[in-house]
Amino acid sequence: DSHGKKKTFQGLQSSWVDNLKALKLEDAKSIVGSGDKLNKNKLEEIALIFLASVLVRNHDVVGMFFDNLMYTPDNSFVHVDAGGSFHYRAQGDIKSGNRTDDEDHPYPRNPEEVHSMLFSGKGASKLFLPLLQLHPEVLLSASKVFEKKLSDEKIKEVVLNTWKENSDNPEDISINDEPIDDFIDRIISRRNIILEKIPEIVTKLRH
Repeated sequence: DSHGKKKTFQGLQSSWVDNLKALKLEDAKSIVGSGDKLNKNKLEEIALIFLASVLVRNHDVVGMFFDNLMYTPDNSFVHVDAGGSFHYRAQGDIKSGNRTDDEDHPYPRNPEEVHSMLFSGKGASKLFLPLLQLHPEVLLSASKVFEKKLSDEKIKEVVLNTWKENSDNPEDISINDEPIDDFIDRIISRRNIILEKIPEIVTKLRH
């Protein structure tokens, strides 16, 4: 600045991918297939996107116009929006809330999104529900991958890497005044409850 002081800013950099198309429901159904032609691997990818979105409360995962999830010519799924980042909302605002009231916390320990993102009839549920109803059991296999990839250690690593620029000493990092260890424990709690609820969700999807 004019006083010779260095200013620092947090930012997010993404890779540019050419030839993307917005993943509309009809496109997703075509890629996933159905019946004897069901591609369980692609459906499991959708299930993992759902689980990850629930974990970080990314209500905007599909976008207002189904334009936040896209796919490549070889039918690979691609996220193009950072609304699921820990610290920021889709429009760039810092996620805020009452740190002493769990229900008003940006990340409540009990992730109600595991229901709302499937059964609310709006937003992400318009994509996830009709796809996961094709073969509800895919959530069981996806949850095992989800659990393996997001161990306690991995969650801690991801969170610390996200905020490590804030301090050379991890124990000094806080997220909107919440100690980093409390925040990590909160995300682990969300993961555990998501996993506990999967059998219930599978049963509900079958009916």
